[in-house]
Amino acid sequence: IGFGVEIAGALASFMLIEPVHGEIYHGHFSKSDRQIPFLMEFQMLKVAREMQGMGFRYTNDHEDLGLPGLRQFKTSWNPVRFLKRYRLAPVTKSLP
Repeated sequence: IGFGVEIAGALASFMLIEPVHGEIYHGHFSKSDRQIPFLMEFQMLKVAREMQGMGFRYTNDHEDLGLPGLRQFKTSWNPVRFLKRYRLAPVTKSLP
């Protein structure tokens, strides 16, 4: 699902999300004009309210990928919890 914020007829911010299961939706990608203060926060609030109206209670918003700025942004929202992260690798040995 795509959401956007238009200012003076131009797209200033957008967010792509996916309903995952139950009460959770996942934010895949978003971009916002950094010259407009709090535009990203405004967009996230509007998306959260829209999704809440559709029965969703939780968001898994972007993987933080170990990036300090993104982790800081995510923790500023006072999350209920963080999902566990797993890394999968191919098996290099044959099973007996």
